[in-house]
Amino acid sequence: PPPPPPPPPPPPPLFFYTHNPPSAMLRSLVGSEMCIRDSIHPGHIMMMKECLEFSNFLIVGVNSNKWLIDKKGNFFMDIQHRMYVVDSLKVVNEAMEFEDDEMGSANNLLIQIRNKYPNEKIIFANGGDRSDTSKILEFETAKKYNIELKFGVGGNHKESSSSDLLKRWSKYSKIKG
Repeated sequence: PPPPPPPPPPPPPLFFYTHNPPSAMLRSLVGSEMCIRDSIHPGHIMMMKECLEFSNFLIVGVNSNKWLIDKKGNFFMDIQHRMYVVDSLKVVNEAMEFEDDEMGSANNLLIQIRNKYPNEKIIFANGGDRSDTSKILEFETAKKYNIELKFGVGGNHKESSSSDLLKRWSKYSKIKG
């Protein structure tokens, strides 16, 4: 008898990581400054999962150590560790470290994404309490660089924010310490 035929090739992956994704394989890119500051919490996961409902390539911006020091006085988890954790999540295609500008906005992230992906549709996803253009500092940059804004991604609430987690830990450590 003849040998059995070779198995069919596996189907192409739906989600993939590449530094230069081909346009034909992407519906849209989502650049989401998700304030991955000191810890990932359920609100981040809800937001990331919802991003995949309208895109098939998720970029997550990770705030720098400098931003955390300026905003909170210190950082709980170093940037290399946060980048590693975010980049390891199966829903994330690319993690981008970025420096916030002097206003504390993610404008630098939006420009970084647009420069890397000049011909792609980019959606800047906003969740939590960022519900309209009057509440975000990135509006003008998004407009200038042809980046769509999407609000209420992951829900119009903050679910266990990094600040909440750190406050609870601070109270606990004072009781124990």
